Amino acid sequence: MRMPPRRPLRPAEYFIEENSLAARLRFVHRHPGRTTSAALKEIERGLDEGIRALARQPESRGGPKPLTFRKNLLVNLADIWTVTLGRQVSTGPKSDFVSFCESVVEAIGWDIEGVFSAIPDALECYRLNLLGKRQR
Repeated sequence: MRMPPRRPLRPAEYFIEENSLAARLRFVHRHPGRTTSAALKEIERGLDEGIRALARQPESRGGPKPLTFRKNLLVNLADIWTVTLGRQVSTGPKSDFVSFCESVVEAIGWDIEGVFSAIPDALECYRLNLLGKRQR
């Protein structure tokens, strides 16, 4: 003989959504202040989280943003200057390479202010990355 099935440990499911729309509307009509306050607190919480997330973003504390595109352009110009043109890079204020870089930056429509001072950093990046990969 077979044993009778056990009673389930969990009670029958209750679908909370049944008739809950009408109940929610009644609650809002009876307690408009509490409802509005709760909704505004939820919005405030979301805005606070957004502000905190913005504060955690890189460069959120102000100051100039790094000119990454300009640096990458200068690295590639150094590569063109040495590999394609076969010329030696020099960083003097009146060097041909500096004039070449300033001409290209100006032709693109970018401001040439600060290009001269950005060239040494770009050349260091060029020597560490591109030249090192070619010599391997």
